[in-house]
Amino acid sequence: MNHEQFAGNAQPAPTGPLSTIPGMTYVSPLPPTRPVSKLPLALGLVALVFAVVAGTALVMRLTAQTGLTNADILLSAVENNLGTTSFRQDMSYANGSYTLLADVSAITNPRLSGYKVTTTSGRASQVSSYADNRNSYLKYVKADPGLIPVNAINQWVSFQQNGVSPTTALEQLRQLTEPAYQLLRPFMIGQFSENQRQELVKQWTTNPVLTFDDKAVKTASVEGKDVLVYAVTFNTANLKAYARVAAGYQGVSDIALNRALADLELYSTNTLYVDPIAKRIIKIEFGSSTGTVTTIFSGFNTTPVANEPKPTYQYSELSPAPRI
Repeated sequence: MNHEQFAGNAQPAPTGPLSTIPGMTYVSPLPPTRPVSKLPLALGLVALVFAVVAGTALVMRLTAQTGLTNADILLSAVENNLGTTSFRQDMSYANGSYTLLADVSAITNPRLSGYKVTTTSGRASQVSSYADNRNSYLKYVKADPGLIPVNAINQWVSFQQNGVSPTTALEQLRQLTEPAYQLLRPFMIGQFSENQRQELVKQWTTNPVLTFDDKAVKTASVEGKDVLVYAVTFNTANLKAYARVAAGYQGVSDIALNRALADLELYSTNTLYVDPIAKRIIKIEFGSSTGTVTTIFSGFNTTPVANEPKPTYQYSELSPAPRI
C-alpha cells in the first residue's frame, strides 16, 4: 500500500481508554494467578505436522495421477511449450502490468499484440502494441502530458518498418515491439518442428537450464487447480545457450538476440507453478529490484491475435517522440 496518498488527510490519533478507540475491541487480560494452558501450543504443533503431511500427500497424489516424477512433469511442460500455437501471458509488477497475446504457429514470423499499463516517475501510460518480425505499431490509449502528442493519443503509430526501428527510440519501446525480446524467455513457447523440439529438449537436459530440490516441491491452488510448486535456480550460461538454439530456428537477428540474452541475466531464481495433469507451466514468480514479478499463462492453442493495424502516424513524425 502506498501510504503517501493519505499524507495530506491524516486523522489525529484517538485518545482515551483502549475501549473508546474506534474499530478496537477491548479484552480484559487474564488474571495473573490463572495458569496458562499448553493445549493451544500442542494443538498448533499438531496442526503444523498435519499440514506438512497433507502437503506431502498431495504432492504424491498429483504425481501418482501422471505416473511421472516431479522432474518428468516439469520436462513435459517444457516440451509442451515447444509444440504450442498460441498463448496468453498476464504479467504484474510494482509499477504496472502487461498482457501479451501471441500467435506463435509460425515461429519464423510470430504475431504479438500487447497492452502495457505503466506508472514511471509519476507519469502514467496505457499502450497497446502489435508486432511481427517485419513491422510493429504502438497506440497510446491513455497518456500523461509529455509522453506523446495529444493528437496522437488513441491513434496507431508505425514504429518498426521492414525490420528497421527508429535509432533514437527508447529501449523500453524496442523491448515492447520486438518479438525476440518477448519470446526468448526461460520457457520458450512456439510451434517448433518435431526435430527442433528434440534438439531443444536435448539442449535443455544435456546442459541443464535449471536445478531444483525434489524434496522441496510443494503444492498450491491456482485458479482452482491443484498445482506443483518448484523453487528453481537457473544456470545463466546454459539458459543463454538454450535461447541461442531457439533463436536460430526462429531466424532472430544478432541485435535482437543480444538484447534478449542480456535480459536473461535477470533470471536467477524463480518459483514455478505447474499443472501436473495438463503438464503446463501456468504461473511464474521471481524477485526483482522493485519487488515480485508474477506471470500467469493461459489460452494455450486458443488465443486469438488481432490483425496488423493501419497506422495514422509514423514514429518519426511525432514531436515530442513517444515515451513510456
